[in-house]
Amino acid sequence: MARIRAAASAIDGGVGVSLYSDSRSYTSFAASWNPGGRPAVASALAISACAGLYALPAGWPTDERDRGGSSMARTLLTAWPIYVAGAATMSLLALTELVLPALLEQRGVAVGWSGPMLAGSAIAGALGAFVYGARRWPGTMRTQSTVLLLGLTSCTVLVAVIPAAAGIAVAVFVAGVFEAGVMVVRNLSLREVLPPSALAAGYSVMYAAVGVGYTANAGLAGAVQAVAAPSTAILAGVGLTLILVLTASVGEGRITRRYQIPDGAVSASESREESAVNIGT
Repeated sequence: MARIRAAASAIDGGVGVSLYSDSRSYTSFAASWNPGGRPAVASALAISACAGLYALPAGWPTDERDRGGSSMARTLLTAWPIYVAGAATMSLLALTELVLPALLEQRGVAVGWSGPMLAGSAIAGALGAFVYGARRWPGTMRTQSTVLLLGLTSCTVLVAVIPAAAGIAVAVFVAGVFEAGVMVVRNLSLREVLPPSALAAGYSVMYAAVGVGYTANAGLAGAVQAVAAPSTAILAGVGLTLILVLTASVGEGRITRRYQIPDGAVSASESREESAVNIGT
């Protein structure tokens, strides 16, 4: 069951990362030939996505008793390190997509190359998500999340310090692989921590935290660019991200110790899945 969950999350993550990253490259291409092209393309993509909302399932049966008597707010709070990890991921994404055009201009490279670079990141993200779900990886979810976040952070640092356009493109491409892996691990970790009745609310809180992380680093990068070079803005954002990564790693370690399962026992997630099946039948 765990392997199936990983594969399903990898497919979902691959599709999601591809669509999100492709939208960035499309709007970058549109902006290169028409200043008004960016909002026009974004609006068209958003309208086309509305049709898919009607194809989503209405939901799944759950039982609030799976929270063990805890309130929804308290249950959601137990997953706070995962929310912080999500914020760290998107904070790095903000640095890449918002500061990249200015960075290319600083390096003497045509700004229009930001579109192909982000398109390459989209392809890398899809491949990274599928590769992650195709096999088992060593270490716990906490270890995998920390390693992937540090890899993503390292790639972002390389984007800031590499002078050549080819090197920047490679760093952006590899960053897409790490970004996809972090997103898949984040989704799987949330399912491990929260009971079925709290998953929908948990994902909502996580995406809200993701937006906060994106906005925070975007604001920081903009403020730093007003007084320093784009490369310096990226490095400042990386510093903020490292604080989030450390906080998330320490917090996830506490979750692991709190919910540690003895050898031979059934894991909490498997027990919750079995309960959900029984409730549905």
